[in-house]
Amino acid sequence: MYSAISDTTERRRQVLQYERAAIVLLVCLLFAFIYPFYLAISGIDTSVPAALQTENKTIYYLQDVIPTLCVGIALLYRRSTFLLRLSPPLLLYCAFGFLSALWSEDPYVSLKFAVRLSLYIGAIAALCELLKLETRCRVLMMMFAFVILASVAMAVLIPSYGTHQATDAAQSIHTGLWRGVFPHKNELGAMASNSTIAFLFFGRLGPSFPGLRFLCLGASIACLIFAGSAGAIASLLVVLILYFAIFVTWRWPLAFTWLFVFAVAAALAGALLATDSESFALLGRDTTLSGRTSIWDVVLAMIADSPLIGHGYYAGTSAFAGPRLRELFGPAIWDAHNGYLTLLLETGVIGLFLYLYAVLSVVLMGTAQAKREPRERRDCLMLLLISPILSLVFAFFEGHPVGEEGCIGTLNFFSLVTTYSYLKQSESTREVAHEWEAGRDVGVRI
Repeated sequence: MYSAISDTTERRRQVLQYERAAIVLLVCLLFAFIYPFYLAISGIDTSVPAALQTENKTIYYLQDVIPTLCVGIALLYRRSTFLLRLSPPLLLYCAFGFLSALWSEDPYVSLKFAVRLSLYIGAIAALCELLKLETRCRVLMMMFAFVILASVAMAVLIPSYGTHQATDAAQSIHTGLWRGVFPHKNELGAMASNSTIAFLFFGRLGPSFPGLRFLCLGASIACLIFAGSAGAIASLLVVLILYFAIFVTWRWPLAFTWLFVFAVAAALAGALLATDSESFALLGRDTTLSGRTSIWDVVLAMIADSPLIGHGYYAGTSAFAGPRLRELFGPAIWDAHNGYLTLLLETGVIGLFLYLYAVLSVVLMGTAQAKREPRERRDCLMLLLISPILSLVFAFFEGHPVGEEGCIGTLNFFSLVTTYSYLKQSESTREVAHEWEAGRDVGVRI
């Protein structure tokens, strides 16, 4: 009897140790890919052109080492089936990234970033085997609180890092706008959009200190305003409207909910297309979206060279389009400033289809599952779905929401893997429960 109790106690102690280690690794994983304090850590002087500087590359090694440790701890815990709980279209998207090295403009770059994306996705899936859904969401909310409050502190107390300066070599046009712990105002705007929705609707999942939720909400709104990112503000408004549409129809059958949401989304898209220059001016933009339409015209011509399979994962931007865009538009312009065009440029129509299928399928299934869950888990699922939905909207204005680099891209893939993993776990639980019920019924009949 004593031995059985002792074994149980030891088992619980080991589980607690693995859980604590997994939480630490999850925090490290998110911060390694979101990469806050980029300018300070990398040693970049924004007043000097990047081509003349040597960047500290330590963080890039950590982006390979930390995911490997995450996979390792799952294997030590004897959880080796986590890859079976990955979204098939997402796996196909990763595989196509590897395959694109065969025709890539720079095969090494395509392989390197395909490996990094795969490691990141695998690491999240591994940690999902060790941590409860609620724990993962609480870690996410704590990360939001830290990044947003640190961004306000950087902008106010250390403006040479936290705001764009007139001496910036490439971004002097944004003088005075906040960038917080990020290298650019648009990344701060994206994070602020995400955290604003999170603390507005799901603050109960975050820090429990009195008043901290409202402090973080206020800091998120301040970052959103003072970053001056029109794309982030527009994305926030669209996602808020879509979330409101979901909550209004929450008790409706799922098909009617999504029919209503898609109708609202179509109405918003139509309103955007019909918007005149005066309405754009309210967001501080003209009908060219700060010159983006000229960039898109050039990128579309590049996509036409290889529309089906693209020019290689990541290399389509860094090695093929980037140099040409810099020549035409200056050193500050090196990507398409549109996530969908970025996908077409790098992986063609095939990659775009796989990516959109992966995102939309998880959003639809996640919402359906949330309707069946009790309040806390429902909130967890809806919190996770903020990033994929936000990335779909924000990708119209920026390229980084579709990659694993940058805050919104990092959170997007984290949410996709975490949500799908929970869906598969729930499916397995239902199957076991169904088998047990069937067995019990047979026993009763016998």
